[in-house]
Amino acid sequence: MPDPETPSSAPSGSAGIPEATFSALGSAIDYLSLRFDLAQVEAKEAGRAIRRTLLCLIIGVVFLILGYAVFIAALVGLMHRYAHWPWPLTLTGLALIHFLTGFILLSVAGRTKKRPWFASSLAELEKDRSWLDRHRRHSAGSDNPPR
Repeated sequence: MPDPETPSSAPSGSAGIPEATFSALGSAIDYLSLRFDLAQVEAKEAGRAIRRTLLCLIIGVVFLILGYAVFIAALVGLMHRYAHWPWPLTLTGLALIHFLTGFILLSVAGRTKKRPWFASSLAELEKDRSWLDRHRRHSAGSDNPPR
């Protein structure tokens, strides 16, 4: 009769289950490790692309602002030369036009802000929340959930 404490006394099929489990677990860990490495590489590449795009955007905005300033200076010079308007009055007129345009745009933005953003989504979330509350109250009292 074989000794129950020796390894050879275990049934032949039961020794393979832990080995298969550890092998599958090791394969899963290797797979996840490779996926994590791939995600790191892709994140670095995405970071570089985002930085490049952001840098181009910032430089583009700076050049647009500089171009706009030069255009305004040229417009003042042309108005002074050809229309014989004094440049201080021309600059004051352009500044008033810009202020007026800015105030109009800010008032339009202020009026649109009073309407809630994502109103439909917020209404659906409120419906879901009330349904969950009814479901919790009802499930505490019976086994059939409300519809």
